[in-house]
Amino acid sequence: MKLTSENYFSGEAMAAYMSYSQFKKFEECEAAAYANVVEDKACFIEGHFFEALLNDAGSAFVAQHPEMCTKKGTLYANFERIVASAEAISRQPVLMSVFDRCEEQVILTGEIAGVPFKGCIDLFDRETLNAYDTKCVRDFKPIWSEAERSRLSW
Repeated sequence: MKLTSENYFSGEAMAAYMSYSQFKKFEECEAAAYANVVEDKACFIEGHFFEALLNDAGSAFVAQHPEMCTKKGTLYANFERIVASAEAISRQPVLMSVFDRCEEQVILTGEIAGVPFKGCIDLFDRETLNAYDTKCVRDFKPIWSEAERSRLSW
C-alpha cells in the first residue's frame, strides 16, 4: 500500500502499518487499540485544521469537515481557539520562515523488527535535514498522568 496524505489515517493504513501512536495505545490496552484500527475513525482533526490554517488551506479544510461547524454555520469553540493560535503563529516571522522553507507532511515508511511502521514529519527541511513537529495545545498547565501518578509539565 502506498501511503498518501489522503489515506495516511485510514483504517486500511492503520492496519497495514504500525505507528508510534498506535504502539503506545497497544501498550496501554490491546483491545482498545485494535478497535481504533478497525473502526477507521476520523483522527486528529484539530491538529490537521491547525496545519491547514498555517498553509492557507483552512477554508477548504472546513468545507471538507462540516462536523467542525454548528448548525448556525460557525466553528465550534475548540476550532475557534485553533484559529486564534494559528493567527498568533502567522505573526511570528521566525516561525513562519521555518514553515516557508520546509516541505510539509513528509510520509516515511520502514520496518522495525519485521513490523511495517509509518511516520509523518509535519515539516522537513531537506537542506539542513531538520524535522519539526507542529502542535497546538490548549494551555501549558501540567496534566495528570495515571502511569506516572503525578502531574507532568507540558
